[in-house]
Formats: sequence, C-alpha cells, structure tokens
Amino acid sequence: MQHISDNIKAILSIIVVVMSIAYFYMCSLRDIKPDPQILIAMVGAMSGCLGYYFGASSKSNDAQPTAKTESGDINLKK
Repeated sequence: MQHISDNIKAILSIIVVVMSIAYFYMCSLRDIKPDPQILIAMVGAMSGCLGYYFGASSKSNDAQPTAKTESGDINLKK
C-alpha cells in the first residue's frame, strides 16, 4: 500500500493521459461530435500532466547536482 501512495501523482497522470487518448480515439472512430467543454478540459489536463513530467522543472532538478559537481562543491546538499 505504501508503494501506491508514494506514486499517486504518476498513477493519476497515467490515468488522465490514457483516458484522454481513449476519448480522442472514440471520437475519431465513431461519428460522435465531441463536446467542446470536455475537449478543452481533456487537452488542459493532458498538457498539465505531460508538462509536469517532461517540462523544464524535470531538467532543472537533474542539472543541479551536475552544476554543483562541476563547480567543485563536493558536499551535494539539497
């Protein structure tokens, strides 16, 4: 149970992205006119999830230990 609570953000993001793709897929296969409000909400939620994981914040977290190492700071304190 601890493993699930540690990864709840990742699990929710995967659910949002999979459900968004499923909604787009169902609207494109069948002749269903998508509701504009749902479409905007899905695109916003999916871009928020993808932006969180692949955005600039993930790159800056990875860059800090490298910058400290290159600057000669041996104590890598966070």
